[in-house]
Amino acid sequence: MTIVVTAASVQEREGARKVLARLNGSGKKLRRLWVDGGYCGSPLSEWVAARFRIALQVVLRGEEQMGFAVLPRRSCG
Repeated sequence: MTIVVTAASVQEREGARKVLARLNGSGKKLRRLWVDGGYCGSPLSEWVAARFRIALQVVLRGEEQMGFAVLPRRSCG
């Protein structure tokens, strides 16, 4: 398990990069991470794929959804 504490002003994508950079060989069995819409179209996907061979899969909520709900896994676009 890896934990990184950042300021609230740090965007999720930059925070994710900091967390993943600290894996140091752990998480070798990870192949896919489900992330929210803030990662759609991000260059972070290519960085993660090249460095760790992990795919980021974006899961979007429906436009009609209000509040919290468990989302099905699906890709953006």
